[in-house]
Amino acid sequence: ISLPHDPESSYSLSFDGNNDYVDGGTGSLGGSFTVSCWIKPAAIATNWAGFVCKNEDKASGEGVFWLGQHSTNGKVRFGVYLNGTNESALDTDGAVISNGSWYHVAATYDGHYQKIYIDGTLVKTSSDLNTVLSSGTSNYWIGLSTAEYFRGLIDEVAIWNDALTSSEITALFNSGDPLSASSNSGDYTSSANVQSYWRFAENSGTTAYDLSGYGNHGTINGATYNSQGADAAAPTMTITAAEGADGFTSNDATLTL
Repeated sequence: ISLPHDPESSYSLSFDGNNDYVDGGTGSLGGSFTVSCWIKPAAIATNWAGFVCKNEDKASGEGVFWLGQHSTNGKVRFGVYLNGTNESALDTDGAVISNGSWYHVAATYDGHYQKIYIDGTLVKTSSDLNTVLSSGTSNYWIGLSTAEYFRGLIDEVAIWNDALTSSEITALFNSGDPLSASSNSGDYTSSANVQSYWRFAENSGTTAYDLSGYGNHGTINGATYNSQGADAAAPTMTITAAEGADGFTSNDATLTL
């Protein structure tokens, strides 16, 4: 199936913090899993704003997880609903995000430990919960939790049905240049476990296509495309040659990578 995804261009979705979100459907998820996204927040003071969540039907026992902003500026919370209703919450120890910068945020649960990673580095691990996570069918929400809307940019949202290793998450961060979840590369070997993958590269329309092959296409509600994707977070290097010995400025050169 050919999807209107432009792999040569980079876009993200811009969320206004008022009523913008993406509804990614009700695909079932439980057991071990990983959620990953790139975010560029614009309002970290908005308590409990969601990055990626699957908990809107927790009252009916269908909650799975939520990942988003804490009530303390710059902290991140990752919650899992072990029985579909009651949340086990894991918070970073301090601020790990700020306004105006891109961050790769990933979280895993393996039946024992919740873990939060920021920019490829493990920053927080829970105690041993020793509980198999029930499967749930709450809607995937991007840019929204049950409490608050996210303001800023979100890109490269992926869900796996296994807990990625620390090495795999570091590989996905890829020093700030997002690695595609669809293809194994280096230490990343879990492309076959991708359950949903929204890259937001359509740049038009109201459908965010799921590239996993499972058809969890998202409906964009209010969010708009932004020409700056997460790969803009990649570091740049500029080399400027010294002036030539003959004194002519025409010998100067600048190389930017």
